[in-house]
Amino acid sequence: MRHNPRKDRNHNEIKEFFELQGCTVWDAAGGHGGIPDLIIGFGNVTILVEVKDGKKPPSERKLTGAQLEFFNRMQGANFVCYDIKQAEEIMSSLQSASYKLHDRFFEWPCLQGLDFLLNSE
Repeated sequence: MRHNPRKDRNHNEIKEFFELQGCTVWDAAGGHGGIPDLIIGFGNVTILVEVKDGKKPPSERKLTGAQLEFFNRMQGANFVCYDIKQAEEIMSSLQSASYKLHDRFFEWPCLQGLDFLLNSE
């Protein structure tokens, strides 16, 4: 990673929003290979979020070539977030996905018998 990666104006605001929602957030801004700015975990779900400044003209918030390649090749939940309103929508989807997975969590054969890990105090 670069020592001083450039971050969009709203980067920290969006990162802090997800943290306040109870998410684990890894700031990967400035990473190589088009990796999105934020790796966000909530419940049993991890998503990748590229932050772009929604107040900039569209020509200045395009994904780079490396970012486009990453998004096209990476399977999973990848998002581009332009503002807090969109972060709220992403969070709503993240919560919904997490709850759906949690309901099915103990149906997975490889996880049977591990419930004591989640229910311990």
